[in-house]
Amino acid sequence: MPTTEVRPLTVSGDSGSGGKRSLLFWMLCVAGCFQFTQGFSIAVSQVPAFTLQDFAYGHVESPYRRRIFMEWVYRAFLHLRGTQVFHLGKRTLTPEQQVLFLIGFVASILMVVVTWMLIRHLLGRQTPWQWISLAAIYMLDTQLLLSFDVRTQFPYDLTTPVFFGTGLYALISRKRWLYYAAFLVGTLNRETTMFLPLLFVVCSLPEEFSLRQAWRQIRPLVLVEAAAQLVVWQLLVMWCEQMTGGHGTGIVISWRNNLRIVSNPTHWPLFASTFGFLWIALLLFHDRVSDTRLRRCAYLLPLWAAVMFYTGDPLEIRLYNEWIPYMTVCLALIASNSLLIVRRGNAAADPPAQAVETMIAHS
Repeated sequence: MPTTEVRPLTVSGDSGSGGKRSLLFWMLCVAGCFQFTQGFSIAVSQVPAFTLQDFAYGHVESPYRRRIFMEWVYRAFLHLRGTQVFHLGKRTLTPEQQVLFLIGFVASILMVVVTWMLIRHLLGRQTPWQWISLAAIYMLDTQLLLSFDVRTQFPYDLTTPVFFGTGLYALISRKRWLYYAAFLVGTLNRETTMFLPLLFVVCSLPEEFSLRQAWRQIRPLVLVEAAAQLVVWQLLVMWCEQMTGGHGTGIVISWRNNLRIVSNPTHWPLFASTFGFLWIALLLFHDRVSDTRLRRCAYLLPLWAAVMFYTGDPLEIRLYNEWIPYMTVCLALIASNSLLIVRRGNAAADPPAQAVETMIAHS
């Protein structure tokens, strides 16, 4: 597949103006995350899936109770704060709202940080496209707060983009230790990390070959390591279940019911709003994602959609939260390459400077 190479686009200016831009960026980041988490903590606690105490001590049904990382966070919060209320301006926050606010605020900021780091890694430390990382807040907002059909969001919905995005960043930047840290802790948070070994394989494919040729050139040790990761994933999931009383009856998902939901046209606008409608840019300009590894990762999205169709409710577009950092980084690459294409087109349309000078001299 033809690729438009990225040349890092930097901004000129002294270090003082750069510092002001950086300060403005992080002020907007904190403000956006603060505003989002206020709405999230109130909306989720109004129609809770379970009480704070029940979730903290694993007294909920599977698969919720095996996601023990956030149970530990809840338990620590109860130990430190108990059932004390907190006043935020004129608003009184219940313990449920407090813990949801803290989790959401920290997790959303970390999500932006991971996305920001990945964009800077690919496009350069001074690239202006790092500002696109703020779009991750917008995507999280549309998938959690603007989804009116289902109100069953959970605390780990906010932390999954952090672990998944960190795993992706580690693969792209070749930080194996960071990848395994994100994979192991992320599995305790939610079992959707089973897709990280697939990303591991895709990002390990030789980049100088076409996708079909790259599969033939992949090292056998990569496949062995990915298989070992899946075994570790299964063992961790089983351990989490044993820690919380076994598998239980779990939730029952009917693929026939899901098929009726998907085929209902009134739900199509909701499905299209996944990633705040910005997935359309990736679909139309997939070839402008100049990093070969990221471009190939997009082929896992249909597989993700198929798995979520059989294991979850299609109306819960929160199930795509893990891919928010990926989608945001792809948008930055698409924007960067699109601007380069426009600049090259304008340069080709203008006559060379020497020819212009010759024309003026003979006029």
